[in-house]
Amino acid sequence: MLAKKAKIDEHEIMRQVQADFGLELLRETSNFEKESKVLSPISISMALAMCHVGARNNTADEIGKVIGGGIILLFFS
Repeated sequence: MLAKKAKIDEHEIMRQVQADFGLELLRETSNFEKESKVLSPISISMALAMCHVGARNNTADEIGKVIGGGIILLFFS
């Protein structure tokens, strides 16, 4: 039972990280142009996670911060 609860908490953390990332992304992009736009925060965070695999040093650290402090990287690895 405890293992199942831990898994639920892990998924809840992932949902919260993704929600925070998506909302921040929308806030940042809303300042650009006053046009309609379509974007997928989960696709963008997954692409950044793939970039993180090849990144090193400061670049890897910065990507990790942008996509949730490394939580997303643990989830997708």
